[in-house]
Amino acid sequence: VQLAEKIHKEFKHPFIVMDMSYHLGISIGIITGPEGCSSPQQFLEKADMAMFKAKQDGRSQYVLFDKEIEKERNQRLSLEHYLHNALESNEISLCYQPKLHLATEKIVSVEALARWHQTELGMVNTEAFISLAEETGLINEIGQWILRKSCYQFMDWLDKDISLESIAVNVSARQLASKGFTKIVESALQETGIPAHCLDLEITESAFINDTHALTKELNQLHELGVTISIDDFGKEYSSLNYLKKIPFDLIKIDREFIMDLDKDQRDEHIGKVIIDIGHTLGKKIVAEGIESIDQRNILRRLNCDFGQGYLFSRPLTDIEFLEYAARYIEQRDDTINSTSSA
Repeated sequence: VQLAEKIHKEFKHPFIVMDMSYHLGISIGIITGPEGCSSPQQFLEKADMAMFKAKQDGRSQYVLFDKEIEKERNQRLSLEHYLHNALESNEISLCYQPKLHLATEKIVSVEALARWHQTELGMVNTEAFISLAEETGLINEIGQWILRKSCYQFMDWLDKDISLESIAVNVSARQLASKGFTKIVESALQETGIPAHCLDLEITESAFINDTHALTKELNQLHELGVTISIDDFGKEYSSLNYLKKIPFDLIKIDREFIMDLDKDQRDEHIGKVIIDIGHTLGKKIVAEGIESIDQRNILRRLNCDFGQGYLFSRPLTDIEFLEYAARYIEQRDDTINSTSSA
């Protein structure tokens, strides 16, 4: 540990090479023992596991190997193996969470959400599943399947007289950075027949941290196709107002972290108001996600938030469940929500 800290201290200073200054980070994995190792190679492999953990935990730090790290690594390798066969085995499915116009409580859209039910493991945590798909590059293949499946589903509902303004599909930074993503979207539009403006691509704001120029170019091409662009999880990580004037987008989704305590913490209400006012000033619509109480909904109404989604209105539903929900919701609004609609 003393040696690791000494190395880290050295790396805080720039390295000068041919009159150029370079700042480098370093992640260190440490193992002592034999730790059950029968060869130097096994010893190095376990040090490497600790180094990988250091990178996962934020880089530029050191981690000491323990059995839990090895267990996590083996679980990850096993999950990665299963994920490679998930699409072929029909283990990945979609569910849909309604998005409502807050003033009228009319269903205007749905967000498509991927779920992975692995045969042996059962339901896999969605965040872990998507994170692993991004790390392994499988997100491109899985993302294309989600995109097409969502577009076909929208058209199927349209044929069944369920009229929605759009369907939202999450797109990762890795997908956007992949070669020919705009062509993939264009192909999905042509193949399924969905009008371009009915496809809403949700992009997390963390995507703008790196190559904003390349991303803006890709988003401009997508906008030229006519698709809708949403900034997802706004306020969670980056939240630089600088990119709001550079990239083409139509909606801002306020991260649920600012919604969950909206009725308890006035600071969240103030933050929500600022985001809504900025969005409206720029001529954009605002969506609040994670609404779970009537009080939260009423505050967002008062702040003139445009749309909302969350468990107050509905949990994520299968395609058949959504059909039933939409038909029931159109005929008769939920009594609990209706009884306070004038609040």
